Amino acid sequence: MKWLATLLLATALTGGHALAQTAPITIPASLDVLIKAAEKEGRLDLVWTDSVLGDADAVAQHTAKFNAMFKTHIQIKYSPGPELARFANQLFTEFQAGQPATSDLYIGAATQMLQLLTRDMFFPVPWHTLQPDRISAEMVEYDSHVLRIQSAVSGVTYNSDLIPHPPANVADFLKPEWKGKIATTPYAGGYDTLAAKDLWGPEKTLDFVRQLSTQAAGLMRCGDAEHIATGEFQALVMDCVSNTATAWQERGAPVAFMIPRDAAQYRYYYAAVPRHARHPAAAALFSLYLDSADAQAIMWQTVKVDLASLPGSHMASLFNKAKADGIVFTEVTVDWWAKHPEVDQTKSEMIKLIGKK
Repeated sequence: MKWLATLLLATALTGGHALAQTAPITIPASLDVLIKAAEKEGRLDLVWTDSVLGDADAVAQHTAKFNAMFKTHIQIKYSPGPELARFANQLFTEFQAGQPATSDLYIGAATQMLQLLTRDMFFPVPWHTLQPDRISAEMVEYDSHVLRIQSAVSGVTYNSDLIPHPPANVADFLKPEWKGKIATTPYAGGYDTLAAKDLWGPEKTLDFVRQLSTQAAGLMRCGDAEHIATGEFQALVMDCVSNTATAWQERGAPVAFMIPRDAAQYRYYYAAVPRHARHPAAAALFSLYLDSADAQAIMWQTVKVDLASLPGSHMASLFNKAKADGIVFTEVTVDWWAKHPEVDQTKSEMIKLIGKK
């Protein structure tokens, strides 16, 4: 993980202390006070990848709903950004250098969030106190530093014309009949967590990756379902999340998504406010909005994910159907990742094995 190596090097060179000199700001626990502070800031700079929260058109929808919800007039400037890990590295580099954050809000998964949380890069925000009727205590993690905004499930994206009856387990793709027909990711997406000591463990997972790398006909990124729809590859083993498969399926493409019984897991995407944000109050307020019914509906419409614990969630339907079929999930949270350092340690070995392909 190149970004993590850079982050750790920067920390070592500075003795483990952030160089950013931020003002002693705290996020207010009163919604009215927060709204007034955000309105005074008047602006919000946001950067994320289109696949996480949508493109500029989605941002325009979010801007209108956000300002209507809180009766504010906050201008949102959006710029599409790099993938999550690279952008985490960029924000941390800015933090260490005492520079303002490129984005007032960071959206990331547990693995990226944990590395930044342990360097005290985010404000604690009393999200549950600010909106207790919508945001439960369980949606807020790491002493109120991160807020859940989306649920995601890992699995196998496959061509339903070429594979009318997919295997039940991810390990089944190691059988001889799949050789040269499947793809995998260059960064062990989706099956990295299997290295946890209470799941497959490092040794079994590395053996799986070693065999999978010889089975795969090529490498592709998570979410590149076009390669599956055209039949270039019959399946992506594994895909990080289900959303692009859902989007292609709704267009009528022969794309489907399978949750493997031997590797079922769901993850969260989180919002966090960097301590070096230019507009921290507006960022905290926008985080509240992201868990509103309007924001969740836009997320599903544009990127086919939402938060399963909220009423009306489409992801909840997917999880409930899988559970009814007897699938048992591992819940991957920030706390789970912190308790399993062996995952990150093993992942670098997985990437090396895949890179030999």
